[in-house]
Amino acid sequence: MKLRAGLLLERVPEVYTFPHRTFQEYLAGAPLSIQADFAQQGSRLAAEGAFWHQLVLLAVGRLVYLNGETVKLLALVEEMWIVCCGAARSAIPSGACAVPIAPVSTLTF
Repeated sequence: MKLRAGLLLERVPEVYTFPHRTFQEYLAGAPLSIQADFAQQGSRLAAEGAFWHQLVLLAVGRLVYLNGETVKLLALVEEMWIVCCGAARSAIPSGACAVPIAPVSTLTF
């Protein structure tokens, strides 16, 4: 595989890595996107810090672009709202809380 596709680099004998971190993040996000509790797991990971943001975005991209599934995406937004603001969306006045997910262009497919 390393010679044919260039997807793996041999750093030292028998130790392979991806040439770019995005491959690793996508492959980690793919199984996350098919979990029944995707919204809770994605929100928890996003709250843990910037390290997980790209993984969650790639999982969302996979959900929407490959599967056409928006229900899990909206559930993730709702869950992130609750984590960010500490209440259900209906309990917060409009404009009282912003949930930073990503630039709009990132979520446009």
